[in-house]
Amino acid sequence: MDRRNILLIDDEPEVLGALKRICRMLDHEILTATNGREALEIITNNELMLVVSDYHMPGMNGIELLKEARKVSPRTVRMLLTGDRDRSTTIEAVNTGEIYRFASKPWHNEELLAIINQCIEKYNLEEENIRLRKQVEEMIKAETVRQMTVTLSHEINNPLTALGGFIELLIEKDKAKEDMSDLGKTLEVMREAWTKIATIMRKMQDIKEVKTVEYTEGSLMIDAKESK
Repeated sequence: MDRRNILLIDDEPEVLGALKRICRMLDHEILTATNGREALEIITNNELMLVVSDYHMPGMNGIELLKEARKVSPRTVRMLLTGDRDRSTTIEAVNTGEIYRFASKPWHNEELLAIINQCIEKYNLEEENIRLRKQVEEMIKAETVRQMTVTLSHEINNPLTALGGFIELLIEKDKAKEDMSDLGKTLEVMREAWTKIATIMRKMQDIKEVKTVEYTEGSLMIDAKESK
């Protein structure tokens, strides 16, 4: 589902139409609702970047609606349209995090559009932060696995090398006899198995190593090279 949608809520059709005309200047799909129940159904069934609600509506006012919207879709940015007499209640809602921004009614189109754009910028920034955090988490997991693999390979390599030398010594002693004994044949099989294990250990030590991580223009730049 696309998270680029914007939901507009107002119980007055003419106000809702005016809001929709303003938001058509933006490159996003516009959804509308005329009451809180209808709005919550849309919020539940769609992934939204922004919800803009009027304060005074029958049944459920704007702040009550946006509180519920925060529970249903916490990543969606919430904005309230309100009159001057509701200013103190609106500011309290901003301070408690129920809404991000508010705009006064009646509004100037340019000012309202600027506030809506600020809400969209906030959404885009938070989405980018989420994406980068996921990248960092995946990188940390990968580096942790790499470190464990390299450590394990080194821990195994030392006794494996000693074991290989011991096998070779026994094989040489057995070859000194006229006929290879059953022990000698067993040692040959052991040497073949040892060679395979040693090859796997060398491949584990050749794993790529993350050297630096740099944040540049919204992306992670990773310098990787083969471990020596």
